Amino acid sequence: MILPFAFAGLIATTYPEKSWLGQKLSVPVLSYLGAISYSVYIWHLPVIKAATLAFGVRQMGASGISRNISHVHLLLYCGGTIGAVLVISTVSYYWFESPLRRVFRKRNHGRALFAGEPGGC
Repeated sequence: MILPFAFAGLIATTYPEKSWLGQKLSVPVLSYLGAISYSVYIWHLPVIKAATLAFGVRQMGASGISRNISHVHLLLYCGGTIGAVLVISTVSYYWFESPLRRVFRKRNHGRALFAGEPGGC
């Protein structure tokens, strides 16, 4: 229930680009993660499932991970999963998401986006 208000507050405090929080959130790493965030959302679960099978990790979650896994094995699992998600998301963003977005923008240039607008669907 509080999450929508928290996001509204975050938007309100970062909207002016000169604000302190807006400047801190506009660093290149965070801007990059924001750009690929949809691809991360799409790819994270398949990559986690594949890494779980590849590393032999039973499960991650509230009940924890199987106790017989070493810390090094777990660190490799987590680091490998995060790295793989970032690499696959970056490739997906630059090779598929961005080119398709450009194609659809060119195709829909000048068309109304909403049915209620003149010339809409």
